[in-house]
Amino acid sequence: MLDDLYNSTTQLLLDLPKADFIQFYLTGVDNFRKTSYDWYKANRVDMPRPEHLTIGKRFLEKEFGATWSKNQEADDDIGIEVFRDLSVPCIIAHIDKDLDQFPGKHYNYNKKQFYTVTEKQAQKWFVHQMVLGDRSDNILGFDGLMRKEYPKKFQYIYETIEMEDDWIECLRYVWDLYNQHGQQERFHDNADCLWLLKEPDKNWKKLEIEI
Repeated sequence: MLDDLYNSTTQLLLDLPKADFIQFYLTGVDNFRKTSYDWYKANRVDMPRPEHLTIGKRFLEKEFGATWSKNQEADDDIGIEVFRDLSVPCIIAHIDKDLDQFPGKHYNYNKKQFYTVTEKQAQKWFVHQMVLGDRSDNILGFDGLMRKEYPKKFQYIYETIEMEDDWIECLRYVWDLYNQHGQQERFHDNADCLWLLKEPDKNWKKLEIEI
C-alpha cells in the first residue's frame, strides 16, 4: 500500500511544473466546524474509515513533509497559503470541488487536467454551494435539501447568480431564498461551514459581512 502511495505521489510531482516550493496538507483531528455545529459531517459517524488512512497520512508526513491542520481543515491551510500573496503564482493539486473557492491555477490529478478559476468564479462557487448544500458534509441547502447540481426547476436561481456581477448582491439574493423557506437562521451557520479560510482565524462569522 505504501509503495503505491509513494509511486502515485511521486508521479504527481512529475506531472506538475517545477516549483520553488511544494507543500502537502493533511487535516488533523480537531476542527472548529465540528466543535461549533454537531450536525457538520454527522452523516459520516457510522461510515468506516479507510483501513490505511492514518498510516498513509503519517507516511506523507514523514516522506514528503506534509503538515497537519490545527482546529481547521487542510482546505483552510491551503487557502491561507494561497491568499498570503496572490501575486505569487501557484498550482493547487486536488480532486476536491470545495477548493474551487480559491482563484488561480488548479490541477485535478485523477483526471490529469489543469484548469483555471477566476476570482469571480471562486466567489460564485461559494454562493452556489450555499444554494445547493453539501451532501458529503451534511450541509442542507436553502430549502432544507442537499443537491449536487441544480434541478431544472431551479435553473433560474443558477442563472440569476451567474448574471449578477456583485458578489454581495449574490449573497443577498441567496439570503432571501433561505428566508423564503424559513431557513434564515441556518444561513450563517452554513456559510461558516462552507467558507474556506483565506486568512488565519478568519472564519465566516468573523468576517462581519453585511447581508
